[in-house]
Amino acid sequence: MVSRERKVKTVKQHTFTEPLTAPEDEVMRDPEIKVSRVAYPLDEADYLILTRKVPSGIMVFIAGSCFGVAAAYAIEIIAKQVEALAENTIPEIESWKKWALGISLICSIVCFLVGLFLPSQKKKLLKRIKQRLESQPKTVESHKKYRTGYRRY
Repeated sequence: MVSRERKVKTVKQHTFTEPLTAPEDEVMRDPEIKVSRVAYPLDEADYLILTRKVPSGIMVFIAGSCFGVAAAYAIEIIAKQVEALAENTIPEIESWKKWALGISLICSIVCFLVGLFLPSQKKKLLKRIKQRLESQPKTVESHKKYRTGYRRY
């Protein structure tokens, strides 16, 4: 005969050496899943801000407008080039149109890059969520599970 060691568990200063039993009608059939952290209330507007793929902001809007101007000048210059090629002549393109194309492209790129570094709704929301999560107490067990990649669902 093999002897077994009894498992001893201590819960809130009570030591249990024998399994606890409950009457059949009092046993809970549907287990509840508990989260050790307080849930962060994320409403639909915040969710849409987080999942938006297109950058937003006034600088990105200005960058798009400048790019539209550049595209208009580029189409006009290309059309004159094609027309001159068809007639076997040298195209006559005003120098200010070339400058306007270059300046609007540079303005578009600069405004887009500046817009990436300005605060946006998405950055503010992520900062607020990060502050909320950092303010909550962390347990050693949850930290170990996160670091090892072990997740219990």
